[in-house]
Order: sequence, then structure tokens, then C-alpha cells
Amino acid sequence: MTSEEKQALLAKMMGMMKEANINMDHAQINMFVESGAKVVYQEVGSPAASSSDKPLTHEELTKAVMAVQSFMWGASAYAVLFCECRDHRGYPNVYTEFEKEVDEIALERGLSWRCRPGTISDAFSDNSYLKLNVEKWKDNGAKKRSLILLEKFQEELP
Repeated sequence: MTSEEKQALLAKMMGMMKEANINMDHAQINMFVESGAKVVYQEVGSPAASSSDKPLTHEELTKAVMAVQSFMWGASAYAVLFCECRDHRGYPNVYTEFEKEVDEIALERGLSWRCRPGTISDAFSDNSYLKLNVEKWKDNGAKKRSLILLEKFQEELP
């Protein structure tokens, strides 16, 4: 499906959407429809994907999460890590999957903060910049502590 066809399809769907985040650069569309359901379209193997989009292994994620604990201020900080994984590390845009994996890491390693169900979505509702690609955060009012955590996390990833 071409970009023009995708945009035409979205235009037809606008009547039933409450909120939409459309990122054609990364071929990703997030929609919240009137029933409250979330619809996600993410093109796999997009030609625009960079080499850093290689999916992380559980061990790589564990190592990076462990390395940035001193920069975290609470469980909501996991949303910053999720966004980097979503935007640059080929992680599916599914909050619950990330919460489950990171909570497992927190339990295994005895971390200060767990990542319980709802942690990421709560952070998203309190910080609108999280819906944007991490490259756009600085220009869109991201908190300084989020930018610092993002930078440190990026440094720790392969």
C-alpha cells in the first residue's frame, strides 16, 4: 500500500477517531477510536528503518535498564525507555508487552521500581511529548530529566 493510499484510508476513518498519531517516516499509526480501543498499524521492515532498528534481546535490554537506574525518578521513567525502544530499537508499540518484560527485569534484579500494568499509559497521559518520536522531544517541551535519561539509555544500548 502506498503512502497516498494509506493517507486516503485514514482520511475516511477520521470520523470515528478520537485521537491519532500518524508518523509516515516510520510507517506507524496509532489511533484511539470512539469505543476507547487502540488501533495500531506498524509496518515491519520499512525501507526507512535505520540499522539501529535491530530488535533488542532480553539480555541487552536488561543490561541497559540496569545501567540507567540512577537516572530514574520512579516507575513512570520506564516510559522514556519504552519510547527509545519503540522509535529506534524495533520494539513493537505495545505498552503491555514492554511493561511485562521490564517488570520481569525489575523482579529478577530487585530494582527499586516495578513496571506494573498501566505504568506506561499513565505516563503517556501525563506527558504528551511521549507520543512523539524521541528526536522531537527537546523541541516539544520534554522534561529535562526525561532527556537526560533518554541520552543515558541510548548510550547503554548496542
